[in-house]
Amino acid sequence: MNAERLQGIIDFLLKAEISTKIQERLSTLRVMLGNLAANPADPTHQSQTVAALSELRKTVSSFAESLSAAQNRNLTDVKAHAYFSNDMVAEIADSFARNGVTPAVVQQQVNNLSEERQRYLDTLRSTQVSLNTLGIKSEPLSPGEAEIGFLIPRALFNNNLDDFQDELKTLNSIIRTFYEISNVTPEPISLRQLSTSDPIIFLGGSAKVLITIGKAINWCSDTIRGTMEIKRIVDAARAASVEQAVVESLEQQIEKRIAKCIEDKIGEMAERYCGDSHRKNELMGPLEKSLEQLLERVANGMTVEIGMLPPAKKADGTDADEKLQFDQLKQIARELAFPQISPGQPMLQISRDRTDSEQPAVSKRKSKAQRKTDDRAEELLITVDWSHRENPTGPQALKVPAGPWTRK
Repeated sequence: MNAERLQGIIDFLLKAEISTKIQERLSTLRVMLGNLAANPADPTHQSQTVAALSELRKTVSSFAESLSAAQNRNLTDVKAHAYFSNDMVAEIADSFARNGVTPAVVQQQVNNLSEERQRYLDTLRSTQVSLNTLGIKSEPLSPGEAEIGFLIPRALFNNNLDDFQDELKTLNSIIRTFYEISNVTPEPISLRQLSTSDPIIFLGGSAKVLITIGKAINWCSDTIRGTMEIKRIVDAARAASVEQAVVESLEQQIEKRIAKCIEDKIGEMAERYCGDSHRKNELMGPLEKSLEQLLERVANGMTVEIGMLPPAKKADGTDADEKLQFDQLKQIARELAFPQISPGQPMLQISRDRTDSEQPAVSKRKSKAQRKTDDRAEELLITVDWSHRENPTGPQALKVPAGPWTRK
């Protein structure tokens, strides 16, 4: 985590504290418990304490439900979970259940929690001031802007600069394909923030495109979860030294299921494409490749988070469609969740585009588009070879790259 990202998380938490007033509600409960401890039989103090606890629970629950999976991870990273989660209230309620006849015990626990939480908030505020003094500030979104962050585990590129560069090129290719399939003209993709450790790359983008990417990421997670049971069987069979043919047969079941999921997803996304039918057909290959690449990376630990700031409301109501997009994007951001990737051999290997001299000896599973391209390239090469065979001074083999410019 870099300083700008830390500053962004601190800014988020302090703004949340201002809007939710969790500490204020915790202090109210603390006072009510003090009154109850002094006079446990007073029904007024009893009802006031119950009301204060209920208000605290409602406030914290509402805030916790608004968080996305990525925001929850951010809270955990800065040790804020204990002070902004339902677990905090659950501990207080449990103390009430165990010490109902001795409210002084609960009062002491709440006193300790309130003081500890106040110290944490003071630490956040002092850190925020210190970072601002050093000129380190997070880059806030403007109204109507959205961003997407990709966390790329170092295992994906093994700290190798060439492979990291490949990952960036792959992300660029995927996003540009999703622009077009979303009926949005591709535009320059802005780099908003880059965090180190496991690199997190935040990119600006159209809300409409980020909706498409977000849905595809959720599809990746669902597809992986749907094959994890077979993967566990494969791992158990391999650990038990089961015959290689049996293991490979089980792995083929995973490939078949994934291939069917990709085929169905392509069909679903293609239905929403409104462009030229010829261009639509050309996009099917890049779309299949993009979905495969996303799936490979999520299966190897890549996670995604989405941030946005809804547009300012317009008096004439012309922003209705844009508001609807941001509401949908907000819901998708909250739903983003990723499967727990078990250690060991990943379900899918990362495939990379390499030159002939860099190709590994182990063969990779090829997509339908790749197989068609390979067949077409071989056909073109054979045709050109025969056309020059009668010319002893001509080239023996003229290699013509396959592409939209080639025709029979």
